Amino acid sequence: MLRAVIAFKSKITALWIPDRVLIHFPKLRETTTRDPSLLQHFSYTGFVKVWEELKLEFESRFSDVIEQQNIFNFIENPFNMDVTSLTPSITQLCPGDRAALECEIVELQTNAILQAELKEGVGHFWSLVSEESFPTLKPLVQKVMSFFVSTYTCESTFSTMNIIKRKQRNRLTNAHLECLTVIATTNYKYNIKKVKAMQAMFRSSQY
Repeated sequence: MLRAVIAFKSKITALWIPDRVLIHFPKLRETTTRDPSLLQHFSYTGFVKVWEELKLEFESRFSDVIEQQNIFNFIENPFNMDVTSLTPSITQLCPGDRAALECEIVELQTNAILQAELKEGVGHFWSLVSEESFPTLKPLVQKVMSFFVSTYTCESTFSTMNIIKRKQRNRLTNAHLECLTVIATTNYKYNIKKVKAMQAMFRSSQY
């Protein structure tokens, strides 16, 4: 997500706004090449103004994401980050024991065994970082990795929950509702026939 945001911002600034020959706008270039007279009605100044407005709007919408760039970079590769450069972002998300957090980061960066696991993927790597060894760092990482890139997932989950707990099901407990919501929203593909077969085998083994 962060890479896409930064790349789009860079494209607007470095490629699209200065593009007077329209190489990044093939349809517009094709149309004006086919009919050069259309260029008489083309206002480059107005064109640039629209892109600059888009750039400002984009920066405004994703300012929170861009501000946390250091933390996202750290999570992606914690071994290439200077601890002190993370301080401003860390104090916002983790106002607790900053000294303990910085010490844990240094300890993590000197762990060669964990560093070798990073090549297997970011999710795999952080799953191996135990909260017991890194009690301040691990919750912070879990918090950041749980960020939604949009509100769609939250809204969709709440809609599903409202469908499950209708007025007719007012005796449904919170624990039961949570389980049903997880089942309804999970991507896991369960095999009911296999589960029933295993249950039948288990029952038969008891006799």
